[in-house]
Amino acid sequence: RASPTSSVITFSPTLLIGPASNVDALIFPILSGMTTLGDPATPDYLAHPSASGLLVRDPLNTLRPDKVDHYYERFVHSEYPDGYYGCPMQFLAFYDDRQGGFYFGCHDPTSTPKELDFFRPPGKGYLEMKFVHYASRQVPPPKVEQRLFGYPVVFSATREGDWFQAADIYRSWVCSKGPGAPVWCRNGPKRAQSPKQCARWLQEKIGLATFGISCRHDESAWLTALQRAVGVRMLHVLGFDWETNDNSASDAAWEDLEKRWINPANLRAIRSASSAFAVFKVDQWLSKSARDYAKLKGGSTEHEFIDGHRKKVWMCPAAADWANFYILRDRTLASAPDFACDALYNDTSVCCAAPLSCKNPAHGHPDGRKGAYMIRNYRELLRLSHEACAADKGGRHVPIGTEVITENFIDVIDFCHSRAMAGVQGAFEWSGDPTGMIKEIPMFDYVYHEFGPVRLDGYAKLSRRFGDIFYLIAARVYLYGAILELNYEFSSLELFPGMSGPSHYLTYDYWTQFIEDDKPERVHKPYIVFLRRMARARLGFGLHFLCWGRMQPPLTIVSHVPTLTLSYDHYNVFPELDSPRSGTVKASAIVSSGWATTSRLGFFFANISRKDLPIVCVFNPARYHLRGPYIVDYVSNTGRKRVGAFRGKSELKAIVPARNVIMLEVRPDIAKTSDAR
Repeated sequence: RASPTSSVITFSPTLLIGPASNVDALIFPILSGMTTLGDPATPDYLAHPSASGLLVRDPLNTLRPDKVDHYYERFVHSEYPDGYYGCPMQFLAFYDDRQGGFYFGCHDPTSTPKELDFFRPPGKGYLEMKFVHYASRQVPPPKVEQRLFGYPVVFSATREGDWFQAADIYRSWVCSKGPGAPVWCRNGPKRAQSPKQCARWLQEKIGLATFGISCRHDESAWLTALQRAVGVRMLHVLGFDWETNDNSASDAAWEDLEKRWINPANLRAIRSASSAFAVFKVDQWLSKSARDYAKLKGGSTEHEFIDGHRKKVWMCPAAADWANFYILRDRTLASAPDFACDALYNDTSVCCAAPLSCKNPAHGHPDGRKGAYMIRNYRELLRLSHEACAADKGGRHVPIGTEVITENFIDVIDFCHSRAMAGVQGAFEWSGDPTGMIKEIPMFDYVYHEFGPVRLDGYAKLSRRFGDIFYLIAARVYLYGAILELNYEFSSLELFPGMSGPSHYLTYDYWTQFIEDDKPERVHKPYIVFLRRMARARLGFGLHFLCWGRMQPPLTIVSHVPTLTLSYDHYNVFPELDSPRSGTVKASAIVSSGWATTSRLGFFFANISRKDLPIVCVFNPARYHLRGPYIVDYVSNTGRKRVGAFRGKSELKAIVPARNVIMLEVRPDIAKTSDAR
């Protein structure tokens, strides 16, 4: 169906299958033979939702197995919903930055498993795109006719020469109401939600996060030193060693709850700074060595994980005994007087390439392969856990987090642990591209920031060894609406002034070992200074935008901005999946973003260079749906001053101090608008 008033074409592919028929998948559409969109001398771009957003320059020549990390999982067979290598959303953008391009999306509110594939076929000189829609195969086949799929597949032309217009198309769908709208945005923006739906302290009070610090070992001196140095409230996602910590890696069994423990000194250090902590758990795996495996194994799926002597099975969220244990575990960790964590964190969980099938119909679901029924059951289990924990806390919402995120869970997940914004310092879902041909973009947060979870990202360290890329990572994380995460899973805590070694960290070698580092790195003070400025911008003058706002395209900077060469040393390494690496990357000295509240626009600029930088930006009010005269203020951590009053398209000038952050705030000039009336 083509719209007579816009450049949108909507397809509704529907598959009617007869009795006793079996269908694995429908592939529609298939677009093959694409080369370049415009002048071959200017590059094309592909915006892909993998790793929450990747921008591929010159995809015809870049999309090759030898050039892209996990190329096949990411582009050739990019599965949805998957927040790890695959697709956490259902749209792509392919465009030329001079004349625009195309939006390709599925407006599917049912969470049907699918692939959104965009790649260069082997040995071919063109690109191909195809969407694969998986049918939930039942055994035996149904005895009556079935109508499968039927949701819209949407193509549209875009004219802005960027990926934002495509994201706006998708965002308009997910924010819609009525038939065909997704359930995951039905609660509305988080700012308007009740305390039973949203933990406001997590949204607007937390300025920094840590990940992986030991629960059992005394790290109170380090926790105290960091909290004093940064001066903001923090969320500490502590390590897995609250549990039994035996080599069965049970991580889901009753014995872990019975022997739970957090070092009292660590707890005092966290509470003394009004900070919070979350408990790390692998929520859907059950060890076959667990004491109560025999009681719970009826809730297992066919998915097993074997690593050395560890054998674990993925549990079905629809299985009653497993669901009862799952909820009891969360209630115990959140409410037991000796523990009472502030939040719960689920690793390798529902958004992280989770199994979407279970062959045991005794659980009350179809006996089949990939199906949306699994996503519905995961969502329901999380909802019930939220309700139970809140009931124990007098109605107060207990945040639940996951590793990475997909759109299907944004209304039942409060925060996510990600690493993609770290670029070449990242790991797991994305390890960066030092050539610069593939860059990280805030594609997911552009669509979902005001509805979705708080993102913890950056995978950062505080040592000088980490490299000057720290400034780039911290600036991007905060200006894209996330919170910087300092990661201590695979390398030790740095030493603050006055401290001496050794230092420590946990390792994931059979989940049991506590490593002592005799030569730990030291904290690099300039990183702390920059971190403090960025965190205070989030919690201060930028709060309404960076904590609660809706992301917008950034302003175009028309003045010269230097390109910096930034060093990096990736030493925070999980040996089984990663390797040390070091080098340099090129980056603009200015990191920028755009945001909107109900009545104002905020344009943020972080200068990651050593010198103050003047900038000249072009503001076109039509792009931001602003009519009439408007006022612009220059805002920073030191105060606010008027830039001027304007009407129509204008140039805005500002000075961005060295290694600091400012905002240009735009609001309607109410007085002049009233006078004109």
